[in-house]
Amino acid sequence: MPEVKWIKLTTSMFDDEKIKLIESMPDKDTILIIWIKLLVQAGRSNASGYIYINESIPCTDEMLATLFNRPLDTVRLALEVFEKFGMIEINPDGICISNWEKHQNIDKLNQIREQGRLRQQKYRERQKQIEEGKENNVSVTLCNALDLDLDKDKDLDKDLVKKDSVDKIPYEEIKNLYNQLCPSLPRITKITDSRKRHIKARWKEVSGNIDVFKGLFEMTEKSKFLTGNNDRDWKADFDWLIKNNDNYTKVLEGKYSNDRAGSDKDRASPEEQKIIELVKNELSYDIQTAEARELLKYANNNIDLIKEKILEARKKELDPAQTYYWFENAIKKTNPLYKGYR
Repeated sequence: MPEVKWIKLTTSMFDDEKIKLIESMPDKDTILIIWIKLLVQAGRSNASGYIYINESIPCTDEMLATLFNRPLDTVRLALEVFEKFGMIEINPDGICISNWEKHQNIDKLNQIREQGRLRQQKYRERQKQIEEGKENNVSVTLCNALDLDLDKDKDLDKDLVKKDSVDKIPYEEIKNLYNQLCPSLPRITKITDSRKRHIKARWKEVSGNIDVFKGLFEMTEKSKFLTGNNDRDWKADFDWLIKNNDNYTKVLEGKYSNDRAGSDKDRASPEEQKIIELVKNELSYDIQTAEARELLKYANNNIDLIKEKILEARKKELDPAQTYYWFENAIKKTNPLYKGYR
């Protein structure tokens, strides 16, 4: 989904009753800044008010704390306030800004989406024509094939040129951020072609948000497990962090934070082992003992509830990692005491 470069705020924003109530709170300034940052992040996601890291992975409270550079407890407090005041909705699909149309020109958003759809359609048709030309031994080069559409497609070409300039990937900046923020890990001196491919994939998944990379490297450096304090004497490195969307997503979600990583040295209980096997067999996803323990905690040790949510997750027809994220958040949602992302 194309990123939106603007959100709409009104000059009467601070006359709103909800904003006035927030201004009476001790942490008013921080909460209001988080509100603005949420609106901006929703604009970047361009998903009808939902806040995503990419088109299928919703932001959690831990991710937002990293992206916004704010303490996790403060972000959770802000989300609780916003949900209580009806400013956001939190469900298994993610965090969503209520009445998103107030903050965007909906007609313009629909126009952007339609333009994106038409660009993709034109591109596919053009590629199909080129391939058909090759199969029929028609002497048409790629350049000539593009020329055939030039007069019809001038506006489209302008959009593509503009998109190319927006999509420039800051390889060197990402390399320098890693070296600066991860001094405990092996340094990198060159962005190879292989690294470029992986960075490009991750860059697209996070909609070109450099703050995600910054947060990724900061959380990696804080993790004792990822910096070598583990029973395998293993360290993460740049290539491990960027090679797939599973590794960096787990880091951002706090799966390797110091209060979770390493706890798997404890032997799993029979119940925990059962959850580990259930998730592996039904969702094709491997979890650690600490994650199974957390699922049982939020489900109040109700294994039937976990089985029920696993069945619901399978119906989503997502890839294994995305299916597990949906399932995990659906379990948390069932627990009224959980104050973070639900």
